[in-house]
This record gives sequence, structure tokens and C-alpha cells, in this order.
Amino acid sequence: MVADYDHVYTARLRVEGYLDALRAHGIQDDAGLIRLGCHSTEQAERAVHELLALEEPPTAVFTTNNRSTAGAIRAIHSRDAQLGLVGFDDFEFADLLDPPVTVVWHDPAALGRAAVEQLFRRLEGNNEPAMTETISSRLVVRGSGVLRSRPLLAGQ
Repeated sequence: MVADYDHVYTARLRVEGYLDALRAHGIQDDAGLIRLGCHSTEQAERAVHELLALEEPPTAVFTTNNRSTAGAIRAIHSRDAQLGLVGFDDFEFADLLDPPVTVVWHDPAALGRAAVEQLFRRLEGNNEPAMTETISSRLVVRGSGVLRSRPLLAGQ
């Protein structure tokens, strides 16, 4: 896993979700396979290089935002690594890479709408306790979610 700073709320929740998913499938989590503090593309790229250099490198990486996904793609490409990749957040042209990038998709517009609606309720005098609203996400399965037998970028 390659994630942003652990003080970033969404990054922290995505790490928790990653760990929950491992446990749900009977997989022991390994702190040595989690790289936190990857806020930039360059930091994420270095983190994936570190993971690939391990004696027993991972067979797949989950990235928690587009910057981390871009860094992972660069590292995978530079090593022509055989590594599955799933990123959180879809991005333009993810479907055009070779293989197309598997992502966890969420709706930023729905998230913004929900936040603004809550804000307007507060501005109108609603003093009810804070509430949490969950916005659905879904897995968009594309080719990068499996081990590759060809380069990530077309023409390589």
C-alpha cells in the first residue's frame, strides 16, 4: 500500500479499509508493505521502488490517491515490473494506459453536494448533532488489477 500522510483523514480511512480487507480475507497485514507519507508523485514512486526492491516484493500495490497512482505507474514502468495496481480515484486516461488502471471510483460531485447541503442546514440554524453521510464507491476493474505480461505504457 502506498498512502498519503497519516494525518490526512481520507488517507487514514483508506489505510483502515485496506487493513480491514486483508483481515476479512484471512491475510496477515505486514507493516513492511505499507508506505505512508507519500504526498507527492515522486515520494510514491520512491516508495514503490522500495517495495519492488524487497527480498519478497509484493505482487500488487494499492495506492490511495492519483498522485500515488502516478508515482506507482512510473516506478512499475521504469522497472518493467510485473505488478498488479489498484488506485483510489479514477483519472482521465486511466482506461487508455496499457493495461488500463483498475481504480476505486467515487463521486466527488456527490461528496461536494452532501457537504454543501450540510453547510446550508447549519447556516439555516440546524443545531442537530454532527452526522456522517456515506457516499458510495465502486471498484472499476481494468487490466492493471492483475499481474502483467506486457508493459504498462503502450509502445514499450
